[in-house]
Parts: sequence; structure tokens; C-alpha cells
Amino acid sequence: IFPWFPRLMPTNKQKMMSDKVNALQAMLAGGFRFVDDFHQINTSELTQLMENAGNMAKADITLYSPRGKAFRSTAPDVFDRLLLSDRINEDAFEAIVYKHRRYFINKEMLGSKKYYALYAPLMNEKGDIVAILCSPYTDENYDFEMEAVMHSITVISVFLILLLLARFMAVTVVDKMLKPIVTIG
Repeated sequence: IFPWFPRLMPTNKQKMMSDKVNALQAMLAGGFRFVDDFHQINTSELTQLMENAGNMAKADITLYSPRGKAFRSTAPDVFDRLLLSDRINEDAFEAIVYKHRRYFINKEMLGSKKYYALYAPLMNEKGDIVAILCSPYTDENYDFEMEAVMHSITVISVFLILLLLARFMAVTVVDKMLKPIVTIG
């Protein structure tokens, strides 16, 4: 529809996804600060921390061990029903563990449904990876094309209102200017 739209969408979506994964990472980081191994994590505290972070971000959260095996999730039924593997995506594992990326965004599939998976490392005080966070990004309610159309409609509406206002003012001013001339005539 708009020539600038295709360039705009990936950056906005990328920013939204990176903001979301960074927020989740920050919310969970405190629970892993003094832990040397993911086995040391108190499960009741971790469960509460994950639920709070998931509710605030409106997202499911899965935690993988530093070796890539899922050990805790806010949506365990996905793994119980074997809809997803309990192993982390190999590209995400390589990016987080070997390339030391702050986060990794990967397009994945669940059946015929495509979604983005957001991965980020959770570190302890020493800087060691204690767990790897994963959260799906499925914000289907946010439609970039519709937002662009609504923005354009707003701009056009304001322009038309200003145009009508200018026409009304011009007619009024011209009538006042010409009234004495008409009266003289």
C-alpha cells in the first residue's frame, strides 16, 4: 500500500521483540544472580518469579539448562503433549552459548503455525550462563499495515479539516473586503 511500509515493519517488529526479551531477561535475572547451577534454584521461588514475569509480559516462559534441555515452563502441557521438543533450537543454542549473544530471535513453527521464539541467557554474578530463557512472540493483534492505514487516514482527515477551514476563512475575508465596493456600486 505504502512504499515506505516494507522498510518500516521489520525494524518496529525487531525492536518490539528485542524490548520484550530484554524485559523478560531483566525480570528473571535477580532469581539467578547467586546461583552456580540451575539445580540449585528453589523451585517454588522460581515458579513464582516466572509466573510474575510471564503475567507482566503476557508471555509464556520456558527455561532451558545451559546444555539445552527444558527444565521449567509456564506452559508445560506443550512439552507433555510432545508439541515441542524439550531440547532448545540448535541455532539459538549456538548463538547464546557459543557466540555469546545477548539475545537471539528465531522464526519457528508449531504445527502449521509460525511464530518467533525469543531466547536470552540468564547469568549469575560470575557471568556464567545458569539458564536460557525462551518466550514465544505471537503478537497477532498488532497489525502494522492497519496501523499505517489508520495513520494515513488521520493525516488526510486533518488536512481536509484545515482545507475546509481555510476555504471558509477566505470566503469570509473576501466578502468583508468586497462588501464596501458592492455598496458603493
